[in-house]
Amino acid sequence: MRLILNNGKSVSRLYSTPQPPEANFIFKIDTSLGDGQAEFEFKASHTGAVDYTIDWGDSSTTHVTSNVNSNHIYLAGGVYNISLSIISGLNKPTFYNTNDRIKVTDILNWGTYEWDSFTSFLYDMDNLVNISAPDYPNLQGSNLLQTFIYNSSSLVSLNIGSWVLNSSTSLLQAFRQAPSFNDPTINNLDTTGVFSMSKAFWVASSFNQNLSNWNVESVGDMTDCFLSSALDNVNYRLILIGWTGWTSGAPTKTLQSNVPAHFGTAKYEIGGESEDVRNYLTGTLGWTITDGGGI
Repeated sequence: MRLILNNGKSVSRLYSTPQPPEANFIFKIDTSLGDGQAEFEFKASHTGAVDYTIDWGDSSTTHVTSNVNSNHIYLAGGVYNISLSIISGLNKPTFYNTNDRIKVTDILNWGTYEWDSFTSFLYDMDNLVNISAPDYPNLQGSNLLQTFIYNSSSLVSLNIGSWVLNSSTSLLQAFRQAPSFNDPTINNLDTTGVFSMSKAFWVASSFNQNLSNWNVESVGDMTDCFLSSALDNVNYRLILIGWTGWTSGAPTKTLQSNVPAHFGTAKYEIGGESEDVRNYLTGTLGWTITDGGGI
């Protein structure tokens, strides 16, 4: 393409072709962490026909076609980006079953592969502070059971608001004991179809977000959901109103009956709208609610 300038001269201008999203699962490691050895073990759960390739970030690759763990020794220690091109057979990485989980510092790209399971996917990742991936994981066949449980360091954000959940997803213990997690993007998470939120934020001691946008119409269990979290009075009241769609003294959303729900020590407002909603949930729908009482 040529552009005509004011002086009558023309110049050529090249346009780059838009690049498709990165298909690989990519994560960053720092070999100085953990045992400090210049190596990394990729441990995974497999099923069926196994076929994927690991690019170790130092011009070395391993083609995996059987149910084995893969260990790579680097010529020099340092920071490397490990990229997986996955065709089939990889249920999930099982970082939590290896000491080298301490070496993982970031998820750079989730990729397009459909994970069979997300249970305990990022369990106990002590040095995973932020997940900078611009995309979201393909969770069509997955739950988030205990995904971030016991993340004992400082997982703060992961852009979870862009994730797409499916109709069989459970948030059971998903953020349990992730003491620094308080990602505001979670407010935008599409929870339509989620059936369990039991212990979802249990002992997530920094978590305090307004989740009033969440669709909880399919949720039947919120046992200990916000127990020992930092959920405050304001966000608790907004959640009660938002989850029921409370308008002009009546709900506009259909929730499940007899749901056990724990909102930590957060308090509703006596004589206010939040008390009306709470009375509707415990009276009409038979919910069992544990909270900090009314003020």
